[in-house]
Amino acid sequence: MGLKGQRNGFTLIELLVVIAIIAILAAILFPVFLSAKKKANQARCLSNLKQIGTATRLYLDNYSGRYMYAFWGTTGTFVTALQPYCRSRAIFICPSGGNRASAYNLRNMNAPDGYWEYGRYYPDNPQNEYDRSHYGMNAFMSGATPGTWNGQMDPKPPTDSMVRRPTRVILFCDATFLHAHGYWPGLIGPASVRHNNGLVLVLADCHAQWIPARELLFLTRIPGLPEPEDHIWRWDYRY
Repeated sequence: MGLKGQRNGFTLIELLVVIAIIAILAAILFPVFLSAKKKANQARCLSNLKQIGTATRLYLDNYSGRYMYAFWGTTGTFVTALQPYCRSRAIFICPSGGNRASAYNLRNMNAPDGYWEYGRYYPDNPQNEYDRSHYGMNAFMSGATPGTWNGQMDPKPPTDSMVRRPTRVILFCDATFLHAHGYWPGLIGPASVRHNNGLVLVLADCHAQWIPARELLFLTRIPGLPEPEDHIWRWDYRY
């Protein structure tokens, strides 16, 4: 005979207590796991841009210190230009970037995050390959005339010797368009805040780092260049 009062399971109260404890632990740990994932993505993005910076340094050494155009004709972009030095298109994809193609005419700074594509369907691209990236290049470093917002272009991009503050001037950064900020009317490719209220960038001296968004001046067809003298990170390489 079995013992009187023997229990074969948990009471309802005990089950509710266990469920409540699990819910409390989940509420505590979920933000921790989410923060860890964001930090990991930031580290991967920083690694990507460090490799892009190294590839750019090699490119500059081969081209007398002159930076590349962000794009040229219908045949390529800075992603194309850097392929001989990094041999990877994966490093141009940010792990925190949106998984949809951005609209070409980005008229809204609050447009959904995404990557840009260029050159896939042009007739002079027989392999039907296209450049795709979550990073953009500073328009002024790629041939746009500093201080203009009408698409005016200099004959060539600047050389590294023309950059007054190479450790302060932005070269590449998280962005939704191949230009990290717009200078053509209607074409606004703002820098993107993807990592812990900040973004990762490559400076003109080719080193990469994370910065908080509050330190960056977001230029989107805003007149009044030169930029403030006390601004830490700069788009205009002349100042």
